Amino acid sequence: MCIGNTFALMEAAIILAAVGQKYRFTLMPDAVIDVNPQITLLPKFGIPATLMRRE
Repeated sequence: MCIGNTFALMEAAIILAAVGQKYRFTLMPDAVIDVNPQITLLPKFGIPATLMRRE
């Protein structure tokens, strides 16, 4: 186990919350999300989305 694992998970949650407060993510209407199972689940074709600044 990595010594910085707990810190990295906490930091990721804080960054995600900060970005989520300032921007709105919307999936494209024709988005197909399929997974590529490896050690972690990865999106096979990416995640087609738009990013708009919140007002």
